[in-house]
Amino acid sequence: TLRQAHLPSLRAIFSALAGRGAATEGHVTAKLEAQLVSLAEWTEFVSCCGLLDADLTARDCLACFARARLKWLDETTLKGRIHATQLHFEDFMEAFCQAAMLKSLPTDNE
Repeated sequence: TLRQAHLPSLRAIFSALAGRGAATEGHVTAKLEAQLVSLAEWTEFVSCCGLLDADLTARDCLACFARARLKWLDETTLKGRIHATQLHFEDFMEAFCQAAMLKSLPTDNE
């Protein structure tokens, strides 16, 4: 399907973003954080892609991130807090789709 055709590219984008702001190597959570996309990485991605404008504001970008996160039962543990505050691949795709829904379609002139 068309979706399957784009999956490798989408995973490559996610992998390039994931862990850019992770803790220093050797830190207990560094390996886990290197596999997830943080809020800072998400907002940098949206900004670098030129998606922020009147349709998709910085506040909208934050809301897309917040709504897309997986819900964890125990956010009191370090691992649970990391999972609750960062995006897995599926969460990233959800946030990306939510952001795309906020964008208006180009006009004929554009």
